[in-house]
Amino acid sequence: MFKKIMSHLFWVYAPLNEEPSVIKKILKVFEAVVTFILIVWTLIFILLLPAWFSEKHIINNHVIYSNNNVNSELLQNVLNIAKEKMKKSAVDMPKSLPTIYLYKNDTFFNVSLLNFFSNTTTYDPFYNRIHIKLNDLYANEVLNQDWLSTLITHETTHRLLVERYGILTYTFFMPNWTREGYAEYVSHNHAPPDKDYKEWLTIVRAGKNINQSFESWILVRHAIDEMGYSVDALHNGDVDRETVEQSLLNWVEKRIKNGVN
Repeated sequence: MFKKIMSHLFWVYAPLNEEPSVIKKILKVFEAVVTFILIVWTLIFILLLPAWFSEKHIINNHVIYSNNNVNSELLQNVLNIAKEKMKKSAVDMPKSLPTIYLYKNDTFFNVSLLNFFSNTTTYDPFYNRIHIKLNDLYANEVLNQDWLSTLITHETTHRLLVERYGILTYTFFMPNWTREGYAEYVSHNHAPPDKDYKEWLTIVRAGKNINQSFESWILVRHAIDEMGYSVDALHNGDVDRETVEQSLLNWVEKRIKNGVN
């Protein structure tokens, strides 16, 4: 299949006077290069990843790798905060907790292609790993523990969804707005302030681009807290996004009309 696809591409873009044998040679070289890159990337950044970290912490059944001299007491506090936030989920804690990798080196995070998925944090459902870049979480060399706990809660919620609905459904069939929105819903143990809703309404009315993370959050929150949908209904495709959006629009407009600021 791969050969057929690439062969088709090369036939489309190759000069008309190219010989088929030349195209085949180019295709073979391309396949060899791609295969080599994938093997090297897999070995270095997947199988040998723990070897790149100097510190390993085991706290409350969590395995955490870092190179940042992050002390165990701080991590214990962060995980306790995350555990409290997870209580908002309608699903229990995952049976298999993700391994957490804390990166302070932007270069390694970027070279490992993790920035392809997220600028700050990402969850790998196939290897059950959370990857977090710490640089943006420091202010005056002090780590923002609440924000780190929020990121861990968010990514751990993804693990909950994988265990509850299966990795194939999670990866290929679950709507992104429910998948990301529910992770935001669980990790933020508070409702957005009304000014954020009003700003969202203004952006929607103007037809401008919206922060997808925030919109997914408020849509899921509205579907669960205001419309009464269950978590299973939300993720099994029983909830229509347009219906939730219209209900949310009406709800926000009503609050504004009633003078709620």
